[in-house]
Amino acid sequence: GRRIEFKLNPDYWARDLRTDLTNNVPPYFPDKSTGIANGTGVVTPIGSITNPAAIKEIYFNPANDPATWQHVVQFIVGLGVAGTLDFPNDYDALRQGTIQWPGARNNNQLAVDDTWHAALNSRGQYFSAGDPQALVESLNDLLSSVLVRRGTASAATVTSGIIQASTLAFRTGFDSGDWTGQVTAWDVSANGRLLTQQWEAGARLLGRDPNLRHIITSSSVTGTGVPFRWNDLPSDYRDWLDDNPETVLLDDDDAGEKRLEFIRGDRSLELDQPGGIFRIRAGLLGAVINSGAVVVAAPAAGYTDEFPAGSPEATAISSDATKSYARFRADLKNRRRIVYVGANDGMLHAFDAGTGVSSFDASGNPIVDAGTGDELWAYVPREVAPTLSALTNPNYEFSPYVDNSPVVRDVFFGGRWRTILVGSLRRGGQGLFALDITNPNVTEADAASLVQWEFSDDHPSLAEARRLGYTFGRPNIARLANDKWVVVIPGGYNNEIPDGAQGDGSSSLFVLDIVDGSLIREIPDDSSSSVAAKYRAARAAQPAWAARPIAERVAVLRE
Repeated sequence: GRRIEFKLNPDYWARDLRTDLTNNVPPYFPDKSTGIANGTGVVTPIGSITNPAAIKEIYFNPANDPATWQHVVQFIVGLGVAGTLDFPNDYDALRQGTIQWPGARNNNQLAVDDTWHAALNSRGQYFSAGDPQALVESLNDLLSSVLVRRGTASAATVTSGIIQASTLAFRTGFDSGDWTGQVTAWDVSANGRLLTQQWEAGARLLGRDPNLRHIITSSSVTGTGVPFRWNDLPSDYRDWLDDNPETVLLDDDDAGEKRLEFIRGDRSLELDQPGGIFRIRAGLLGAVINSGAVVVAAPAAGYTDEFPAGSPEATAISSDATKSYARFRADLKNRRRIVYVGANDGMLHAFDAGTGVSSFDASGNPIVDAGTGDELWAYVPREVAPTLSALTNPNYEFSPYVDNSPVVRDVFFGGRWRTILVGSLRRGGQGLFALDITNPNVTEADAASLVQWEFSDDHPSLAEARRLGYTFGRPNIARLANDKWVVVIPGGYNNEIPDGAQGDGSSSLFVLDIVDGSLIREIPDDSSSSVAAKYRAARAAQPAWAARPIAERVAVLRE
């Protein structure tokens, strides 16, 4: 038959294949060990090297991909044909130079060796599959190898729908080699191309004094804001931090306060420091995987202040014109621009993104204030507190925490307009939280006013809350026909997990009061449940039910 050949060209890795694009491909350094090439076998713990590209052995290690330019990485599966080399056992000897790569020959065992060589030269991998099951396993390994490289599961966010001089794009990402995260700000060209990187929040966070960070959490299940400091935490929170994650059983090793300081960013407690007992980190910002960057600046909702007579909004305006939404927008037109991001270090972070155009130069060109990327404050939901100690484990394996994009909306309650952020956790927990971010200049002294509420499956008085599963769905903030502002959240997955607040496996839609997180209505999706029977009865009593707006249907159910 006809022979089909393809070229394995290492130049496709070494050469920039798109010189017209900015070189911002994330490098990948899963193996930071040293001493292998010279045979000393000295292994440097991961995380203790902050600039691995500067070390030649790490840079040229075939397991790492330091390229920031546009390039090809080759993953090759051989169908069980052996070469002259002993794959994969000759790998270390080849790196050390005690065995040399043979020359390539077509239709020869040497060609198999060259295929392995080509995969390594392009910083990819070679797999050998001698039977169908081995082929399946090789393909699975190949896909896993691709997926674990640094990446992002979220699209970039821009600061305005129309690209102008002050427009910034924000990208989130992660490095699965050490589970660090990145949040970067970029200038954007008129055609939407990313230009100059302005800042990277993870790098900025490394330079912060951990004691000066403003980190807030909740001391109660339903939300009571307190500083994330040992002396401000209740006993159950301290007990969770005291748990040693290296053991299977819950136990108290009395290292909880040190764990808290580690989570705040104290790197003197890491294993490569004198007396250190916790895992070594390459960065403080955790992996940002499923959370996009949410940009909040001046209020921008399209409300017209034409609210129904007798509604809280209309009543407030009639007695005081300064209570209007138009006035709210005007008063906060210069509000600081903030990027909110959920990360798998247990926190929602608020990063400084400047003000946009701050002034103009002598030629009339705009001077753009892109901000610094500094963390202004962070919030640790109480729902993730029971698993925070795992972040300190020297044998750390990735676990999700605040792994979803927050939702932000301007709402009216308590006689005034506010900007409320609602966050969910995906696989990080069975709960959600609401923060009042009207004034983004938050310190730990503002903890009580920042935290609006939390709602989770272990609610102290609501049996219905047990049917809240892992909150994969993003919340929706809405205004009902009865003038109430609410948060609507799908019940999520796996509420039946035996975690001390076990549900029955049924699915529901939860409608929560945005003021305090109290449950207004649970709308079940399980036709066999008693709550579903009430739902069907309410539906049957209302003519043309399906034609009515969803807000009205929820309002009827509340009656």
